[in-house]
Amino acid sequence: FPSHDRGAVHAIIAASGKGKSTFAKCLANHWLDTGYRVLYVNFEEAIGHWERILMTQIIGRNVYAEYSKWTDAQKEEYLNIFKEKLSGWGDRLMVRHDPNTPYFEDLEFWLRDILGHNTAIPDVVIIDTIQSMFTRGSGKGKPRWGEFEEMMVRLEKLADQLSAGIAIYFNAKGLER
Repeated sequence: FPSHDRGAVHAIIAASGKGKSTFAKCLANHWLDTGYRVLYVNFEEAIGHWERILMTQIIGRNVYAEYSKWTDAQKEEYLNIFKEKLSGWGDRLMVRHDPNTPYFEDLEFWLRDILGHNTAIPDVVIIDTIQSMFTRGSGKGKPRWGEFEEMMVRLEKLADQLSAGIAIYFNAKGLER
């Protein structure tokens, strides 16, 4: 992750179903392969789906479309490729998976907790997806866009404190004013 991108927040924006999550996982894979520490925060996808998409990228085979056609030997071979890649990344791949947490404050707490321990600080944090999150006490006359703006300001401060790049993604529909 280039040093000039550390301490900054970057957005991946596209319509629903256009590959934001897949693209973000590709970026994570690249950064991990080049030695960076990546924290992937997943608030939307079921963990099994997340793992199958990651495995699809790593082995270069569509796990969803092809799995039922694989022999036991192929399943073992592909699983070993996947495990070897994860093993090679080691503790540089960090995942926080919690689809039942809709509050931005929880994400902020987890990131500050990483800072407080001052170990395993990620070079980049990928957040999937911010538009599904809310600030506590939302709905007090603040438009939804105002909540996003507040989250972005707070994320920029966290990115600077972590000296990490933060990549977030939105469905384009979530950005309408």
